[in-house]
Amino acid sequence: MHSTTVDGPGDSVRGWLSMIDAKYFAAKAADFYSALIYRFSKFIRLIANALRGHVRMVRTERMREKYPDCVGHSKSEEYKRVKPLIFDRNDYIKKSESMFHTPVVQSPEAWVHEIEGGYVAHEGLVITLDGSLIAECVVNRHRTLTFGLIVPISPTFNLSFYNYAEAEKTIEGRAAILSQCGDENYGHWLVESLPRLLLIERAYDISALKIILIDRNDKINNVYVQSLAFLGVNPANIVWYKDLARVDRVIYASPVTIHPWIKSRICVEALERIAQAVASDGMSQHKKIYISRNVDSPNRKMMNDAEIIEIVRRRGYEIVNCGNLTFEEQVRMFSGATHIVGNLGAGFTNLAFSPRGVRILALMSPLMEDDFFYDLVSLKEGHYWAIHGDGCGLRQDYRDDFTINPERFSVIFAQFDTDSSPSMAFDA
Repeated sequence: MHSTTVDGPGDSVRGWLSMIDAKYFAAKAADFYSALIYRFSKFIRLIANALRGHVRMVRTERMREKYPDCVGHSKSEEYKRVKPLIFDRNDYIKKSESMFHTPVVQSPEAWVHEIEGGYVAHEGLVITLDGSLIAECVVNRHRTLTFGLIVPISPTFNLSFYNYAEAEKTIEGRAAILSQCGDENYGHWLVESLPRLLLIERAYDISALKIILIDRNDKINNVYVQSLAFLGVNPANIVWYKDLARVDRVIYASPVTIHPWIKSRICVEALERIAQAVASDGMSQHKKIYISRNVDSPNRKMMNDAEIIEIVRRRGYEIVNCGNLTFEEQVRMFSGATHIVGNLGAGFTNLAFSPRGVRILALMSPLMEDDFFYDLVSLKEGHYWAIHGDGCGLRQDYRDDFTINPERFSVIFAQFDTDSSPSMAFDA
C-alpha cells in the first residue's frame, strides 16, 4: 500500500467558519485585549529602559569575524521527507502545507562559539559585553511578546531592556547556555534545545562543563536534568537562573532547527542516544501505543477520546497519558514502539525514542498543521498518517477541541494497523 496524500470530507474552510458564534467572538475579544495590554506594558518598559543604553543584534557570521577560532561546527545536510497520508484536511491547511511539504530539505548550518564575557537573559538570549545580542538566540521569537513588536521591524533595531548591574548572579569560568524560547515545552526542549549539546561536546568535556538553564518549574526542570544526565551531564554542574546572569565565558551553540518545519539529523541522534542508554537493560515490550492527552491538557482535547480508545484497545494498544510518566518512563515506554496513535501533542516527541520506521497515526483539530511531527517522522524514516477532526468551535485556531468520527477512524485505523509497506520518500 503506497503512501500518498488523501483528503476526504471537510475540505472547505466554510466548515470551520460556520462554527463561529457570539461565544467565540466574546472569548477572542477578551484574549485580544488581554494580549494587547500585556504587549503595551512590555513596550513601555522597553522605551523606559532605552535610556540605559542600546543592544544591537549581530549574527553568528559576524561573531566568526570577531572570534575566528570557532570551537564547533555542523554542516548543513540534505534529508528526504517521507510521503504522508493525510485525511480530511480543509482548504486552509492544504494551502498552508503545500508550501512546506517538499521532497528534499536542507538542515541549518550550526556553529559553537566561546565568548569572553557576556550575559544570558530571559528565554536564553545571549548578549556580549559590547552590547551585541546574538541574532540566532532569538529563535522562535514569534512566541515572545517582548520581541513581538520590536524585532520583526528590523534585525538591526536598537533596543535595551536590562540593567546589567542588576544581574542576579555571576557564573564563573566556562558555561554553556542551552535554554531558548519555547523549551518550557517538552517537545521543544528535546528536539530543539537539548541536541545542541552534541555540538558542544565535540569541543568540550561536558561531564565537567557548567550548563546554564532557565529555572522554569519543577516538572520541566526534572526533564532537563534527567535528559542531560543520559547524555553525560553531571546534574551538579547545572546552573539555574531566572532573568539575567553574567557569565565569564559563554559557550553558545546556534539553533539546529528552523521551527517548525526543518530539523538537523543531530536532533534525532541525540534522542536515540538517550533511548539506547535507557534501554540498555532491555527494550520495552510495548509495540503499539495510544496517546491520550485529555487529562492534563488545557486545549486540543479530543472530546470522544473514550470511543477511540475502545477501538484501539481491541487491537492490543497500550493506553498512555505521557503527563503521568517520568521522563525515563516515557523513554522506556516508547523505546520499542512500532505503532503510535493518538491526539497529536508533545507526547508524540517520544516517537524519536522508537526504532527507525516507526508508524504514526496522528489525530488533530481541523486547523492544526502537519509540520513539526511530520518532519520528525521523516528523520526517523517512518510513516506519517493523520486525520483532521471536526472542531468544537470554542477556538477558531489549532487549539480547538475536536472530535474524530469513530466509523471513519475505524476504517483508516484498520488500514494503518495492518499496513506493512516500507516508508517512501516523496520522489520514490
